[in-house]
Amino acid sequence: MPTNKSTPYIFLSEEIAVILQEKSYQLALKGGPQEKGNQKLAEDIATELFELFNDNDKKLINDYITGKITHLVFDGFLNTDIDGNPIKLPQENQFPTLEELEADIEVLKLASQEQIILALLNETTFAFDSENEGKIVRIVANFRGGGTQKLASEAPDGSSHSGKAVVPHTEDPYYSSTKVEQGHSPSPSSLILTARWNPLSETTKVAPIERVLSQLSKEEIVALASENFNFRAAKTASEGKSAGGTHIAILSLSHEGKLTANYNSERFSVDPAASKFIKDTYAKFSQLTAEIEFEEINLQPNRTLVINNPLSFHCRDTVKDNRRVLVRIFGYRKNVDYLLINQDPLIVKG
Repeated sequence: MPTNKSTPYIFLSEEIAVILQEKSYQLALKGGPQEKGNQKLAEDIATELFELFNDNDKKLINDYITGKITHLVFDGFLNTDIDGNPIKLPQENQFPTLEELEADIEVLKLASQEQIILALLNETTFAFDSENEGKIVRIVANFRGGGTQKLASEAPDGSSHSGKAVVPHTEDPYYSSTKVEQGHSPSPSSLILTARWNPLSETTKVAPIERVLSQLSKEEIVALASENFNFRAAKTASEGKSAGGTHIAILSLSHEGKLTANYNSERFSVDPAASKFIKDTYAKFSQLTAEIEFEEINLQPNRTLVINNPLSFHCRDTVKDNRRVLVRIFGYRKNVDYLLINQDPLIVKG
């Protein structure tokens, strides 16, 4: 049951849960979201499923699509494996490698399930060429150290393959959340997360950016919408092609006229040449973001969280149990412009 009064939940009927389980395994056995043709299959499944939701759930789905809600939890997926057995935790000393997890049928099933949910929300699953080596499915787990439980070879970095705490942020690229900017595609419209395992119920934290913006004046919002901010490259050069940016706006208007954000408290800074007012505004914004009240979602194999990326900040505490593994994919709304690398599966220039 939900523990966050302001977090909207959709509780799946048994009929919908059974269909999703069956269809997700079908897509997983074909290779999951990375496989050509599975996006169209996911969209067809989503079209059929939509009619099975009750009116209140249909409203929540449409509210997410139109940006009236900033995150949405789907609860009640079947908590069994491909053979119908309950999901079992691995032994700590027998934890699978990243490569094993990427090929795991249960991971591919969860990713395919997420692809169907994103299609239900009118979004297309995609990956950036410069992030996660161009792979659509991302494993969020502690393979590099930095968590509470130390690894034999500790080498934590700033990526989601580390167990370190993650500061409040939106997903990059940080050049724009609404359009192609400086030769880069915009940040994701959504990210969707499900736990393969989460033994200690360690939470993912999410909060609407409005909780910060409501404490700013109109002049301060205009200042944050000016191109007076810079961000450094991610500290994950071994994984991809991360780059920094200069003269970036933190806030911008979406196609629907909503204020959206690009921000990471570790990577952003104010340009030295900016006015004192802009510098003071940035300091205030950063402080408010650090103090924001978050909803905490306990992700499990039967519970999925969708985050409207430009309208929300998300973060997490230091990972306590290294068996905590999340499966994540990105989605783009149909009206988003991007720089195409590959059509099916959709890969864009990051």
